[in-house]
Amino acid sequence: MSSLTHAQGNPAGSRRAVATAWLGAMPIVIAIATAAALPAPAWALAMSRGVVSLPLTAAQCLDQAYEALVAEGYHAVPLAGTGLMHGFKGQHGAYIICGGGPGAPTDVNVIVATEGSGDDRVSNDERVRLQRRMAGLPAAPESAPLVAAR
Repeated sequence: MSSLTHAQGNPAGSRRAVATAWLGAMPIVIAIATAAALPAPAWALAMSRGVVSLPLTAAQCLDQAYEALVAEGYHAVPLAGTGLMHGFKGQHGAYIICGGGPGAPTDVNVIVATEGSGDDRVSNDERVRLQRRMAGLPAAPESAPLVAAR
């Protein structure tokens, strides 16, 4: 005979079964209520991506990517033979990908991920500054118009 069948025939047993079920579920209920009451986690990640076509060869693009990252205060790290340059600055990670055929123009993907804020505007501002540098323009304050991205 199962404990459920046994509890149905005994009113004291059914109350005991319900109480035992609530006690077993209580840690889960407490954990869910606590998680719902907490602010967003500090490890929230924000990202921004933009693509621009520039009149550069792939090699020129990689050189320009290195210069753009260093000019914006990133520790730039080239990945040999990949068409990719990446860099890190504080909570930001930036990736500049130079793609396309052997000649100009080159499609340039600029991706910035920012850890800790969860605010896409922070990543977007970093990406816009890098895109402007890639296009040969000076980095602009956050209030400047965005570089057209597709």
